[in-house]
Amino acid sequence: MAYELKHNLDPKCPYCGYEDNDAWEWRTDEAGIDGSGITKCGMCSKDFKWFRHVSITYSTEAINTPTQKGGESEDKEVKET
Repeated sequence: MAYELKHNLDPKCPYCGYEDNDAWEWRTDEAGIDGSGITKCGMCSKDFKWFRHVSITYSTEAINTPTQKGGESEDKEVKET
């Protein structure tokens, strides 16, 4: 039986299809949160290689403080150093 093995929310064993929802605990040898490793399936006990792909996005919003008007800073010029 073929399983969808790429870009899943939880890693799936390529042998039996078991999905491990505790994979966030898996450690990599590499720095950062991206990486890969080898683990044993929690269902069939076969070893398989896994790859973690992480995408980070940011959101911002303006805040109005006494030194700001309408979300814009009173200091309009930004100086680079």
